[in-house]
Amino acid sequence: MGEESDSDDEEVESCWNALCSGFKLCSGNCELGKVLLASGLQMASVALPETFVFALLRARIWGNNMSSYMAYAAIGINSVAVIFGGPFGRFSDCVDRRLAAAVFAIGTFAPTWSLLIFGHTTAKALWISTVIKVVGSYGLTSNVMLALINDVTPAEDREEAVGAYYAANNLMSLTMTGIPVLLVLILRVVPNVPTIFLIAQVVLSGLCLLLLSSVRIKSNERPEQEDGSSDSESGLVKSQRLCCKPSAAREVPQSGSCVSAMSHRMRRIARQFIMPVRLACGNRRLRRLWCCGFMLM
Repeated sequence: MGEESDSDDEEVESCWNALCSGFKLCSGNCELGKVLLASGLQMASVALPETFVFALLRARIWGNNMSSYMAYAAIGINSVAVIFGGPFGRFSDCVDRRLAAAVFAIGTFAPTWSLLIFGHTTAKALWISTVIKVVGSYGLTSNVMLALINDVTPAEDREEAVGAYYAANNLMSLTMTGIPVLLVLILRVVPNVPTIFLIAQVVLSGLCLLLLSSVRIKSNERPEQEDGSSDSESGLVKSQRLCCKPSAAREVPQSGSCVSAMSHRMRRIARQFIMPVRLACGNRRLRRLWCCGFMLM
């Protein structure tokens, strides 16, 4: 019994130390705190209408076909996320990361915004929102918020910042979704009015975009890759940076032929999808992360 109590005390102490360290990190880096709060608001503003608006709307309109329609939508969402994840990641490397994070967030907010435009009681509005949700999933696999955290955090604190990122997301999801579920669906002290949650989503999404616009990145240069990386990885990263330059983006074949111009555009589009695969093939640690993520899924 004494050994068990000692181990419990050590676990509590380690958790408390980790919590204090996370608060100290965020208090010393205000930009990190802004990104963590914006990421949590982004997740909460997506989960809130999904729980109180979309679930009821799908059950009422789709009825017995809800499972099949949701399966088709999930296939479309995953396909768009996988196909456009690499190009969107390269887009976030080429532009201001705050802009890329805002574009990603808008893609997740748009389905709920469409209900405010087309109504939240008709089948037409539900189908439009579903299509927008599929199209707006282009950045789900890019993890641009985590990349923005790396941009605003010193290299020695990034490992702890990643843990704070996931902790903040889970805390915000629990707070912004769990408390309304308790008050509305369990205790029934608050009426379940869809308009209230749609307006709340607009407020939360506006706060998220406002926080992203207020983030200040001290250095314009992106973090360089760590020492010990392979030469192939270095070459691929350099080629990616060259592709991101505006002069390379505006390069047009000199022949003037429509066929050659079309083939040039097709090669550029194909490179958007091939470069992430080549990068993984040339980076042993990235391959391991891919395999671990696949097994976890």
